Amino acid sequence: MTETLLMDEAALGRAIKRLAHEILERDGDNRLCILGVKRRGVILAEQLARAIDGIRPGQDPVPTGTLDTTLYRDDMSDEDKVRMAEDCTFPCRLEDRTVIVVDDVLYTGRTARAAMEAVFAAGRPKALQLAILVDRGHRELPIKADFVGKNIPTAKDETVEVNLAEVDGRTGVYLRRESAYTRLPGLCDVHVHFREPGRTDKETIATGCAAAVAGGYTTVCPMPNTTPVMDTPEHLQLQLDIIKRDAPIQVLPYASITHGESGREVVDMAALAPMCVAFSDDGVGLNDPDVMREAMEQAAHLGKLIAAHCEDKTLIPAGGCINDGPFAREHGYVGINDESEWAPIARDARLAGETGASYHVCHVSTATSVEVIRAAKAKGIDITCEVTPHHLLMDETDLREEGRFKMNPPLRSPEDREACIRGLQDGTIDFIATDHAPHTAEEKARGLADAPFGIVGLETAFPLLYTNLVLTGN
Repeated sequence: MTETLLMDEAALGRAIKRLAHEILERDGDNRLCILGVKRRGVILAEQLARAIDGIRPGQDPVPTGTLDTTLYRDDMSDEDKVRMAEDCTFPCRLEDRTVIVVDDVLYTGRTARAAMEAVFAAGRPKALQLAILVDRGHRELPIKADFVGKNIPTAKDETVEVNLAEVDGRTGVYLRRESAYTRLPGLCDVHVHFREPGRTDKETIATGCAAAVAGGYTTVCPMPNTTPVMDTPEHLQLQLDIIKRDAPIQVLPYASITHGESGREVVDMAALAPMCVAFSDDGVGLNDPDVMREAMEQAAHLGKLIAAHCEDKTLIPAGGCINDGPFAREHGYVGINDESEWAPIARDARLAGETGASYHVCHVSTATSVEVIRAAKAKGIDITCEVTPHHLLMDETDLREEGRFKMNPPLRSPEDREACIRGLQDGTIDFIATDHAPHTAEEKARGLADAPFGIVGLETAFPLLYTNLVLTGN
């Protein structure tokens, strides 16, 4: 079951005041009597009477009473009616009054009909009207409220519940769903690889969007390491045309920082800025500090973000394919050390502070990286970062000698995984991004040493994270 707050205490109070004004506009010259249906309707009736009294000070207070509709319901057995029935209380004679019956939710109409029968059993009022805080639709009986605080159309698997502090310990109107599905705002993934143009045998804009929709994502940001690289307006326009033609959701592409993601020459950022969401050389590290400084200065001037794949290849032995840890040593693989990630983050954080650039770190995976970013934020540097679902949920103890366990950055130590979770909890890590990076089945079948880096994640990210982190209290 899921629960969504539709009206807080303030909104509920405004609805009561609106009902009071509407009643006085129609019945201001009549003598009123307000009867609440037990239990929450009684409390609402008293609130409504006070609201009316506040609008017309100096006049006699509106009398209120209670209705128990149990004896008049046709969906209960006689035995249950006798057992559950309580007395009704009428504060005055009804014959010369406009009686307003108040209840919390109008659904099938059975309770409203029973309430009216209870009133007529006690007398014949001048007029009988129905005031409802929430009308949720799906009426079984042809009953319409005279006054409605809020219309909330609902699906068959949804119920509306009014909570009042006097009865429930809290005040508000809640929508509850019995469905196995969860409704939530569309998710946004700031880091995906859709491969088009270029390697459409791996993924296209259309298939990538289909995966996103299946996982609950309605906005995605594809990285520029396509063929050709998104490093000129002409190249980016090619991708934007495909997006316009094939994307059913919002797709906001990156442009590269350097031509061909070579790390040598900064692109024409001024020309590309109106066409892209940000700049990134994701897939490779940009390790020339002078080039990164130039890029940051231009991006800062244009109000654009630099998103960095932080990996210093000079610190990684040739053939590095998994974390430099026990599994690599025991199985004879070349390891990727954590310094190759945190060292460029530390360098770029310093440059961001000096240039005033907005700087984002892609796929953080090590404890030291989290600490470097935490320290940079404490200094006021405009730095954000992301972590992937697989770095939150898996570590090198889960490794198997299969290509589907090969990603960059690699699965790290259990201590690194825990540090990423803590960083997410305390706000050091800002986003969860999938780094959705599909390859062909043949490529991923080559094993840890020879398969390309990257795994998919759009379709499974939310259910995995919700099940393993949210429901477990982490």
